[in-house]
Amino acid sequence: MNLEKGMKLDRITTKLEQLSETELDHAEKFLDALFTKEEKPFNHYLGKFLEINQEADLFTMKLGKQTENTYGVAQGGAVFSLADIAIGFYLIKQLPEEINVFTLELKMNFIKAGTGAYLRAVPSILHLGSTTAVTECEIFNDKEELVAKAFGTFYLKRPTI
Repeated sequence: MNLEKGMKLDRITTKLEQLSETELDHAEKFLDALFTKEEKPFNHYLGKFLEINQEADLFTMKLGKQTENTYGVAQGGAVFSLADIAIGFYLIKQLPEEINVFTLELKMNFIKAGTGAYLRAVPSILHLGSTTAVTECEIFNDKEELVAKAFGTFYLKRPTI
């Protein structure tokens, strides 16, 4: 190990020793997300950090410190990220592997505060063209109440010949 790396590790260790138990749990989740290597299609660092999980076409995000805002409810950006990630990976599963998916535009209407143990995203495709897809995604809380609805356009990049 070189000297610079050793100094960085010492600084990080000093900071970790100053954390509360809750903050230490949060730091551990961050490191877990950083080091989690999953096979495609769901290999997404931000998704792992926000504790977004995919099982088949179901996407859930565990609510906690990593997703909450100042008022203790799901932060808008975290909910937006859940929709973006859910739609993107849903599209990836529907398309041939050589097609890459990129968000062109995403709009979200927030309907109620995201509270409870988790949020669940239900993505769908409204139109699938040769270069774009028009999509929507409904976000529900653990009581099946609608929290937000997103509409998005995604670019489908096909390989060049």
